Amino acid sequence: MSKSIELEYKTLLTLDQFNALITHFNLQATDPLVQTNTYYDRTDQILLQHNAAFRLRNFPDSAEWTIKQRVDSLKSIELTESLNTPLTPPKRLSSTTITNSDIHTFVTDILEDWSQLVITYQMTTHRWTIPFRGGELCLDRTNFGSTTDFELEFEFNHIDDEKYWLELLAAFEIEYKIADKKIARAKSYASITN
Repeated sequence: MSKSIELEYKTLLTLDQFNALITHFNLQATDPLVQTNTYYDRTDQILLQHNAAFRLRNFPDSAEWTIKQRVDSLKSIELTESLNTPLTPPKRLSSTTITNSDIHTFVTDILEDWSQLVITYQMTTHRWTIPFRGGELCLDRTNFGSTTDFELEFEFNHIDDEKYWLELLAAFEIEYKIADKKIARAKSYASITN
């Protein structure tokens, strides 16, 4: 189990901006990491009301359960339980689904009946990562069903690393607009298509 505080900047990109960054960092021949995220919540979105998201993230050879709670626009607390193999996303969860006590306590403090947690959103992300100024840049192409978007994310360690983020955006003439988390974008795209 891991517990971390995540610091990140993120902005949405146009397809042209995304392709320019892929070319600039010579990633054309690099296979991205493919991850499929399945989000769970109650139908009344009780976790979202607590600024939290609960997901199963499947990779080709592993998986992880993660509960994330936003602290502010740049910071989230993240608890993760790693699994050695991918997992078929259960339609409903139970209190025995998660073995990690910190995740279990976090969720149980918000709701008692785990069986109320159902799949709310699914998306698949193709991610390219680049070490950058002591942190990591992530270039994401995410498919939310019928909608695909492009995102640049900078995971950093010190708040004064903002200057590197702003320099990169300026170099590519990218307007910085704080991007919503993927789960919020999934909700938005779902309401557009319904």
